[in-house]
Amino acid sequence: MSEDNVFAGRTGLVTGGGNGIGKAITAALLERGSNVVVLEISPENAEAAAAELPGGERLTFVQGSVSVRVDVEEG
Repeated sequence: MSEDNVFAGRTGLVTGGGNGIGKAITAALLERGSNVVVLEISPENAEAAAAELPGGERLTFVQGSVSVRVDVEEG
């Protein structure tokens, strides 16, 4: 398996993936064929990132924060 395809078909979880470094990580994983679940506290950031990122059905946003236990358990 080539280094570019090591993430293909796998699922990544990115916290804060709606902007900044998290968004860049999300984009990189999607470009390499991963499914990505993003836990994002801001619905506005999630909506803007979803419109911009090339994930389609491979990209899922869940509103919440890893610092809030119920968000992680119910997410």
